[in-house]
Amino acid sequence: KTARTAFAYTDCWVDDARLVVLLAMDAAARGAVICPRTRVTALHAGDTGYVVEAISIDEHASVHAGVLINATGGWATDTAALATPLAGQMRLVQGSHVVVPALYPGDACFTLQNPDKRVVFTIPYHDGTTLVGTTDLETDSPRGATSPEEVAYLLSTIQRVFGVAYRAEDVIWQYAGVRALYEEARRPSGRAQDATREHHIERDATGRMISLLGGKITSHRTVAAEVAEVVAETLPPPAHGLGGGWTATHPLPGGDFFPDRAFAGNRKLQQRQRRLWGEQSVLLTETALLEELRSRLGDNHALAPELVRRYGTRALRFCTSGTSVLGAEVWSAETRLGRKSLHAAELVYLCREEFASTAEDVLMRRTKLGIGASLEAVEELQAVIDRLGIAYRPAVLAIP
Repeated sequence: KTARTAFAYTDCWVDDARLVVLLAMDAAARGAVICPRTRVTALHAGDTGYVVEAISIDEHASVHAGVLINATGGWATDTAALATPLAGQMRLVQGSHVVVPALYPGDACFTLQNPDKRVVFTIPYHDGTTLVGTTDLETDSPRGATSPEEVAYLLSTIQRVFGVAYRAEDVIWQYAGVRALYEEARRPSGRAQDATREHHIERDATGRMISLLGGKITSHRTVAAEVAEVVAETLPPPAHGLGGGWTATHPLPGGDFFPDRAFAGNRKLQQRQRRLWGEQSVLLTETALLEELRSRLGDNHALAPELVRRYGTRALRFCTSGTSVLGAEVWSAETRLGRKSLHAAELVYLCREEFASTAEDVLMRRTKLGIGASLEAVEELQAVIDRLGIAYRPAVLAIP
C-alpha cells in the first residue's frame, strides 16, 4: 500500500554453510587436510615460517607452515595476536535473520527500504517459508546471537510492507552471523551499515603471516585468488603461478551438471565444457541426473529432487542401485515443517565426505532438515551418530 516505485532485477542466493563445506571438499580432493573443530593455541615465528600448535578434541599437534594464512573472520585479530598484533582495525557487526511461514506465493525475492535507510530482504526459503534479514548491530563478540530487539525489528518491517502481523512465537528459526569488517583508519565510518565491505590483506613483520580482513563471501573466490598470489610471492619460485584463476571454470563438488534450459541445444556451451573438463567427460543435464537417481532409488524415487538440490551429482556416490540403496531410515522427526528423515547411506556420506561431526552439523549446516525440529530430535540423531561411530574426526597429526 505504501510502495510508490519498484524495480525488478535478477540475482542469486546460496546456502553459505553448504558453500563453505563444498569448498573444503574441493580442497581435500586437491590434497588439503581438513581439520574442522580444531583450535589454534599458539603461534611461533621462525626463519622459515611459523610453527602452529593446535588441538582437536583430544589430539594435540605442532605443524610447520612456510606461510600462515589468517582468514578467521571475526577471530582474525585474536588469531594474529598469538604472534603479533594486527595493524589494521576490525569492526564486528552482527546480522540476524528469521524464518517465518511464507509471506507470499511464488519465488520472487524482495528488497525492502526501511525508514532508517536500511534494507531488509525477503527470500523464499525451505518448505514454504520465507527468510527475512538482515540487521546491523555493533558487537564485541565474533559469536552471533539473535536478540529480541532484532527479531522485533524484522517482524515490524514485514508487517509494514506485507501487512502480516507475525509474533515472536511465529518465528520457525532464527540465526545470527557476525560480519568482520575492515575499518579504514583514515576514513572511519559512522553507522554500521556504512562500513566498507571491501577486504584488506596484511602481512606481518616476518612476511610469513598473511591476514585477510573484511570482505564478503560473495567475492570469496576472487579474494582467495588474490591471497594465493600473495602466497606465491612469499614462497620459493616453484610456487609462482599459484593464483586461482582456474577456479572460474571448475565446478565445485556435485556441480558438474547443467540446467536444461541453459544446456539443451547450446553446442557452444557443450564444446566449451568439453574443452575445460576433457573430451571424455559426461555432461549431464538436471533432467538426466534426476532420471538416473530415480532409477537407482527404486521405492524411494520421490527423494530424487531433494537429493539433487542438496548434493548434485555427489548423490550418485551414495545412491548405488536397488530399492534398499539408501539403507534403513535411521532418524526421523516431526518438525514445524513436517516430517523429516535421514537414511543410513546419506548420513554416512555426510560424516565421511562432508566432515560432519555432530547432529547439528548434519541437520543445520549440511541439510537444513533441522529447521523447526525440537532439541529432543537433534539429540536423537546425535545418539545415532555416536552409536554408529561415524562422526568425522580431524586428522591433525596427518598434516605434513
